[in-house]
Amino acid sequence: MGLIGLGAIGMLVANDATALGMKVYGYDPFISINNAWQLSRKVKKADSLETLLTKADYISLHAPLNDKTKGMINKEKLALIKDNAKLLNFFKRRFS
Repeated sequence: MGLIGLGAIGMLVANDATALGMKVYGYDPFISINNAWQLSRKVKKADSLETLLTKADYISLHAPLNDKTKGMINKEKLALIKDNAKLLNFFKRRFS
């Protein structure tokens, strides 16, 4: 599973997924120090958004939509996702 956004909700999803035995990768260039400390050590840091998108079977989006994240997921990024992967969109608005 790949998680984009490791704020309060993304961190909980990541920790719960690892507790269920899932292999979890996280991507959040803006993660707070507090959330980083609370994140399970089993959650692996994705080197890049592109790496996460190409490797994950399930992708869960939890990043807030703001000026820094607008356009983060676009047609080019969607094209990187595996054909059989599942995308769970928890952005507060649709992506560009």
